[in-house]
Amino acid sequence: MLISVNLAILLAYDAAITLLTVVPAYRSIRNGVESRIVYIVFKDGVIYYICLFVLTLANMVVVSTLSPDYFNIILIKGCSFHSYMSNTSTHQTRSPELK
Repeated sequence: MLISVNLAILLAYDAAITLLTVVPAYRSIRNGVESRIVYIVFKDGVIYYICLFVLTLANMVVVSTLSPDYFNIILIKGCSFHSYMSNTSTHQTRSPELK
């Protein structure tokens, strides 16, 4: 139960940060981005936080549906996967000339 509460808090935090990233990015792109680097930072930031949100949501669903015997195994792997996939996603989205 405590793990689900912690994951729910993390999910709310990820949702807030995602919104705080998406809204300025949308406004900036809608008004015309002046710099290519600003566009890249916003794009990578939005992708990163959306990936974090989705992975936290998936982690919460998996942990809440499993039996308590598997909590330690899944939680350690889930946290590692959460960090790895969110970082990998932003590194693979750029075209080769922008790296």
